[in-house]
Amino acid sequence: RRLNGIYPDKRLAQAALRATRTGVFPLGAHGAGRFAKTGGLFGCNAYSGQGGAFRQIGDLKIAAFVVVNAMGVITTRDGRVAACFPDAHWPKELRTADLLAHFPASAKPGSTLSAPIEGDRRNTTVSLIVVNRKMTAAQLQRLATHVHSSMSRAIQPFSTEYDGDVLYAVATDEIES
Repeated sequence: RRLNGIYPDKRLAQAALRATRTGVFPLGAHGAGRFAKTGGLFGCNAYSGQGGAFRQIGDLKIAAFVVVNAMGVITTRDGRVAACFPDAHWPKELRTADLLAHFPASAKPGSTLSAPIEGDRRNTTVSLIVVNRKMTAAQLQRLATHVHSSMSRAIQPFSTEYDGDVLYAVATDEIES
């Protein structure tokens, strides 16, 4: 049974290519981030989407893109949950530590701190880092490791057994190191 009348095919791919604009990366609920959610591990199920950033330092250019569809919750720098549709009985100042302290018990029906994990979970946070610098394979792998590891500060917990997180790192070799 088909869930909707739109499915990826050659015509849809051509339409997507024609819709692209140089220097534009839509943020939020666009493209691959259209139905992305976070916090499913705790029942938050907040829509997240896709994000991007660009920085130029001299001749060095760095671009980062991500689609966040994580089981964990998005947190602020001080550990508060930034995006969640909380249960009415949850504390107003919800912290990731509160959710994790009661897990897995918090995943049981009737808990006031979390909703149960239901069904087959398929979550993936997909990231891309592009630099215009010439880099060896080892340097590029180290960059990818640092960037991917740093995501655990904002997504908690990160890379759970329900996630299929992946990060791609690309160097265009336009400038020397």
